[in-house]
Amino acid sequence: GLIPWDDDIDIMIPRKYYDIFVEKCSQILESPVVIRTRENDPTFCCEYIKMCFKDDVLGYSDLSIDIFFSLNCCFTSSLSDFITLSNFL
Repeated sequence: GLIPWDDDIDIMIPRKYYDIFVEKCSQILESPVVIRTRENDPTFCCEYIKMCFKDDVLGYSDLSIDIFFSLNCCFTSSLSDFITLSNFL
């Protein structure tokens, strides 16, 4: 159902693809779209990745995609499927 205060998109990926995802996004995404992680943004304190818009005046947008990772979830997609998907980012 609809959660009025949760207006973003949530995605889950296997943990083993986390580093690859962050690296690909860093290479592919162009300003003003950014990816925020605890590793690349000292002010970001979430346990997931956030893809959002950055504005020099307003900061980061509330409109975002949150990417969670899972250690124990079964996924049917392969790494090649993931890389193919990342080419569309």
